[in-house]
Amino acid sequence: MDQCLQRQLRRLATLVLLGAATTAEVGAKEGSPGLASRLVDAAKAEVAARIPVPKGGTLSIALAPPDPRLSLAPCPGKLATKMLQAPAHGGAISVQVSCPGPTRWSLYLSGTASVRAPVATARVGLARGALVAADDLEMRMAELSTLAGGFALAKAELIGRRLRQPVAKGNPITPRATAPDLWVKTGEPIVLTAGQGALAVRMEGISLSDGAENALVSVRNAVSRKILKGRVIAPGLVQLGP
Repeated sequence: MDQCLQRQLRRLATLVLLGAATTAEVGAKEGSPGLASRLVDAAKAEVAARIPVPKGGTLSIALAPPDPRLSLAPCPGKLATKMLQAPAHGGAISVQVSCPGPTRWSLYLSGTASVRAPVATARVGLARGALVAADDLEMRMAELSTLAGGFALAKAELIGRRLRQPVAKGNPITPRATAPDLWVKTGEPIVLTAGQGALAVRMEGISLSDGAENALVSVRNAVSRKILKGRVIAPGLVQLGP
């Protein structure tokens, strides 16, 4: 295939992609740099509206400008935008920008969005099984799209939970790397309570399963030996009944 025919096919493919009704040069009132700026600004506004930024965070958007060789008819009306990729925490993005007016065309701008926000990290090295306390944590800025394992945007998400794995100093602590602290453990003696207020009765029991706060567990009454169900309401305390 000769070079002339190749150039014609590439130009035809460009026109099909743009959906352009015309290839007229941009008029003097709206020169190419001005249109390019409008396209990028419109696309950035769409990205900013679609990607949430946590409190104290920032959003940076980098978009490749349209090919300067493209010839687009002026668009007198407002440009329409549609984000095709909207990663919740940043990453690769693609935005369709269209002119809905009488001179219809559309194109795609691609780039990246970077969301940086404070996340909970280990202030000191923490061992597996450690109960996370407020003093163990500090908030540090991080790029969220790089934290594939997840992250905590507030210390309160982690305080009082136990680590499933060790965490090195300065590393983010993910919620799934922790588990609720167990208030009752299998085989340990516990207190069973039934009834409310002045009619409440307490008795000794044995937990038959592990349970965190508000967990439903099986227990055995130490006197009657009956196996019952109850809800964990405090460390070592299980409320019997539904």
